[in-house]
Amino acid sequence: MRLQTKPAVALVAVILALASAPLRAQGVGHYLAPREQVVAIRAGHLFDPHTGNLLDNQVVLVRGERIAEVGSAVQIPSGATVLDLGSATVLPGMIDAHVHVNTGGVTLAQRALRDLANAQIDLAAGFTTVLDMDSRGGFYTVDLRDAIDAGNVQGPRMQVVGQSINPRANYYPDTSARFYEGFTENKNVNSPWLARAAVREAKLHGVDYIKIYTTQDFAGTMHMWRPDATLVDSPSLTFEEVQAIVDEAHRMGLKWACHAYGGEGMHSCINAGVDAPNHLMGLDDDGVKGLLANKLPYVPTVDDLIALEKGDLAATDGRNSRLKMLEQAVRRAVAANIPIVFGSGATSEHIPHGRQADQFRFLRQMGHGPREGAADRLPAGVAAPSTTIWRTRSAQSRKASSQILSRLRVTRPST
Repeated sequence: MRLQTKPAVALVAVILALASAPLRAQGVGHYLAPREQVVAIRAGHLFDPHTGNLLDNQVVLVRGERIAEVGSAVQIPSGATVLDLGSATVLPGMIDAHVHVNTGGVTLAQRALRDLANAQIDLAAGFTTVLDMDSRGGFYTVDLRDAIDAGNVQGPRMQVVGQSINPRANYYPDTSARFYEGFTENKNVNSPWLARAAVREAKLHGVDYIKIYTTQDFAGTMHMWRPDATLVDSPSLTFEEVQAIVDEAHRMGLKWACHAYGGEGMHSCINAGVDAPNHLMGLDDDGVKGLLANKLPYVPTVDDLIALEKGDLAATDGRNSRLKMLEQAVRRAVAANIPIVFGSGATSEHIPHGRQADQFRFLRQMGHGPREGAADRLPAGVAAPSTTIWRTRSAQSRKASSQILSRLRVTRPST
């Protein structure tokens, strides 16, 4: 891609909301832009995530599905469709590295429709790439990913786990055989070889990621909290089993993610070299050292913890909560300069799909602040975490988005 400016602006969030008038799919590839289509977008301001600066009076030239040029001196070809956004600020597309597009439904059809709706809501909110971290049974997220890539339906780019390898017993009551006969979450992974077999099965279903759960939420009759207000972190897999899963996933060209709160289960994931360590509320000094030694990022998720805060405080007589623990973990990671990757965990009514960006105010409060100087020229209402700039979509930006998509068939421009 040839850019007039040094930084490569990957995606333009303002053009990625759903059109005000829904399109009717008429066949394979209907939602892909024609290759010959040329659109020039004039932006009063454009955020450059590489420098943290706002660039004024920019032109984004889109050929087909790809952004071809970005800069103040871009020549607009004759015959191009020109969309002038006036003084609006254009942002790169946002990435959410932990969502669950399945938030309900009894039959497979109901769940698939809910998946599609949530994916489209995420796209409308400016999230052009999402990682689905567990379909809660079945592999229909693979089909959704492929349908989006083929242009059959609108949606963000997706990376998908499908079914997780989840030995946490009864944690998810809706993952039963009615969704998929003999699925991975019910398989016995009580050995390295059985763990490898579960990875191989998931691979055959076309997933991008393997996700495992390495801490349980109960020990004996205790659930979640001990009498001393410390969190139960009962390990669900041995380090040898975790290593086998990692090795098999990487051997087959897959990445792997880990759900872990703390203790032995967390250290097993970190020391085995997890690609996407999630949650880590019990992150301690050894965990920080492990993340640094293995050059790993950290994916904290706030969504479910906000929803659980009231219950946690009640269970501990106000002494502790998972949200409090997450704040301590994020502050440790930030102090050690560990990269923070945004993953919302979006599943709950407290922060549903489409409202993930609300979580950035929590990350700011937890010490995940802006780059030095990055926020100096930001418009009012723009938050500035250190890895990317996020903005609550205003009425002006929603109007601009609808204007663009009413003229474009492109839904997911590529870099």
